Amino acid sequence: FADGTSGLDRYRGIIGYSHNLNRLELAADGGATGNVKILGDGNVEISNGNLSFADGHGIDFGATSDATGKASELLDDYEEGTWTPSYGTDAVPSSTYSTQTGAYTKVGNLVTFTGRLQLSAATTNSGQIVIGGLPFTSNSTDARTGGVNFSYMDNWRASGQSQATIGAHVGTSSSGIYFYDGDGNNLAANGVNDIKRNIYFYGQYYT
Repeated sequence: FADGTSGLDRYRGIIGYSHNLNRLELAADGGATGNVKILGDGNVEISNGNLSFADGHGIDFGATSDATGKASELLDDYEEGTWTPSYGTDAVPSSTYSTQTGAYTKVGNLVTFTGRLQLSAATTNSGQIVIGGLPFTSNSTDARTGGVNFSYMDNWRASGQSQATIGAHVGTSSSGIYFYDGDGNNLAANGVNDIKRNIYFYGQYYT
């Protein structure tokens, strides 16, 4: 073999069938107990290790019934990780952060994320507030953009009666969260009571 191993080294293992237990066992490295068991009822058990797929492949749920508008039944991505949120410099030209944390889980093309931001110093202008740094670029279709909610706001709020309600969403083909006031207008950074205050937020979007 090209890697220098012999045929015996490469294929050392045991394949055994138990008539009494009605199962087929595959054991690597000559182990006495199978690492993979194919049971008589059709189930497969993996006693140790992970089931890995080549890139672009996954679990096919094609056996389920078809639905209108269905694009795929292949689960070909799952991951967990972190991201670093930050205010866009068009609205917050200078900033010093005391907290920047974020986490996400991606299942297929759906991203669920959380974030926390707090500034110790900042300058602001009339530009729209955008929090950037999301771990993936969002889908280009309006129907599949994401929503964002606050789980905690420490006096981080829009100033003025007409701006009191804050809305936020993930834009199309974007890795940013865009903020709007109660009238549906862009929420300006200098229109927030105190942008330096601590906020927690969460949301979902499609890639």
